[in-house]
Amino acid sequence: MLSLVSMPGHQGGAEERQVAKIGYLYRGLSAAGTRTNHDRRRGMGDQISITMQDGFELGAYHSTPSGQSKGVVVVIQEIFGVNGHIREVVEGYAERGYQAIAPALFDRIEPDLQLGYTEADMGKGIERAFYGLEMAQTMKDLQSVVDHAAAQGAVGVVGYCFGGLLTYLSACQLSGVTAASSYYGGGISGVLDNQPQCPLIMHFGE
Repeated sequence: MLSLVSMPGHQGGAEERQVAKIGYLYRGLSAAGTRTNHDRRRGMGDQISITMQDGFELGAYHSTPSGQSKGVVVVIQEIFGVNGHIREVVEGYAERGYQAIAPALFDRIEPDLQLGYTEADMGKGIERAFYGLEMAQTMKDLQSVVDHAAAQGAVGVVGYCFGGLLTYLSACQLSGVTAASSYYGGGISGVLDNQPQCPLIMHFGE
């Protein structure tokens, strides 16, 4: 795991302070994702809408920490939409001290789509993610979400499976992303011509 931390008591120059800030956010991206359901608070977030570059209003689930925010984490959904599990992940980051936003990327083709984990739901999710969404537009939408989040502090991006792929592309293509953490992103091998422009960690199982 990449560790970007400063020595205790050492202030350093502007570049070193920026590295330390990135490390602080970066450690949170990985640590918050490991919390159990028992650790997470529930039902503390709210639904918001974010205006995209073309004026489209994209829904999102948003949660804030009880104290001072350490930064903002954009949580990118799996193929199942912003369902209960993704909302729990958002709450987990808020519990760790981050503002967290999960944009409902399917809203352009089917507003508020939330799927379960049956075989039928999986088939529907795959169809919506890989055949329904237009990737170029999805990346523009994610840029709008990052821009919205950046008004509140440094922005990290985390995503799972389909969201892991989009997290990798976000690290490569989007401006304003401070750090990114991709979990078992499917399809990354097909987009390796894109090079990350910020610190990135990727998680895969054996």
